Amino acid sequence: KNKQGFNAAARTPHESRMGNVLGHWRTYARMLMVLVLGVCAVTYLKHPDFAAPAVTINSEIKEIADPYIQKQMTVPITLSHLLPVGIKGLFCAMMIMGLLAGDSGHMHSWGSILIQDVIAPLRNRPITPRQHIWALRLAVTGVAAFAFTFSLLFQQTQYIALWWAVRAGGFTGGGGAAIIGGLYWRKGTTGAAWAATITG
Repeated sequence: KNKQGFNAAARTPHESRMGNVLGHWRTYARMLMVLVLGVCAVTYLKHPDFAAPAVTINSEIKEIADPYIQKQMTVPITLSHLLPVGIKGLFCAMMIMGLLAGDSGHMHSWGSILIQDVIAPLRNRPITPRQHIWALRLAVTGVAAFAFTFSLLFQQTQYIALWWAVRAGGFTGGGGAAIIGGLYWRKGTTGAAWAATITG
C-alpha cells in the first residue's frame, strides 16, 4: 500500500504507533469533511429556503452534456456557489496539497513495489545500496511518467470509485492468490506466485 514509506520511517516503535494513531485521525477528519460538504451541497440544492440559487446551479449543471459528468459535478458546482471567496480559495489550496501528498505517496509506493517485489527477486545477485537508490529513483520517475501519459489519454467519464474498485480488483485478483498461497502454504513457489498473479 501507499503507507509503507510512512510505516517504515519512524525512529522508534512509539513514533510508529503515534504516527498510526494520527494517520487514522487524519482520515476521520477527511471523511467527516467530505460528508459534511456533501450534505451541505444537497441541502443547498433541495431546501426551499435556497430555491433561487438552486435554479442557477441546476442550469449550470444541465449545460454539461454527459449525464455521468453532470452527477460528478453536482457537488463541486454547488460548492462554488455556496462557499465564500476566501473559504473557496482555502478549500482549493487544501485539495491541491492533498493531491500532491497522495500522488507522491502512490508514486513512491508503486515504484518501490516494482523494485522490491519484481526487479530485485529476479536478479541473480543482490543490489548494492547505490544501485538500489538509483533503481528506486528511476522507478518513481517511470511511475510519474506513466501516470502523466495515462491521464492524457484516459477519459474519465465513470465514477472515481469504479476506478478504485478496478485497480484494487486487479491487485487482489493476482496478489491475493500469491500472498495466501505463497506465504501461508509451504508448497508455494516463485513460479506459482507469478502464475497466480498473471492469471489473477
